[in-house]
Amino acid sequence: MRAVPEALDTLGAEALSEVARSATLAQNLAAATRLRAAHHLVEALARLDEAAHDDGASPRPAFARLDPTDRARDHLAAAMSLTCWHAARLVTAGTQIHTRLPLLRKAVDRGLLPEQLAIDTACRLA
Repeated sequence: MRAVPEALDTLGAEALSEVARSATLAQNLAAATRLRAAHHLVEALARLDEAAHDDGASPRPAFARLDPTDRARDHLAAAMSLTCWHAARLVTAGTQIHTRLPLLRKAVDRGLLPEQLAIDTACRLA
């Protein structure tokens, strides 16, 4: 809303409606970015774990390795000040949207769904 150079009380109904639409779209696109980042974080942690395992230099046994989704959840919980439950849903939704749900991904990437609706839908379909 800061992109509007004049005060909001001087704008007409159509202009205010457009400002609200733009703000909603910006929030939805930011949510799409967070979901994409959560998915990429899981992939990056999986690649790091696999690279460390393939090195052969004192590889940890399978029971001592953490799941990349759990590590991503813990990282996001700390970085974004989320509860572990919310961070786990963000990671699950991001992974599901970018690996299994291409139609939902298209809608999220276009900014058509709010973050919570996208997360709830992806988690229910997981």
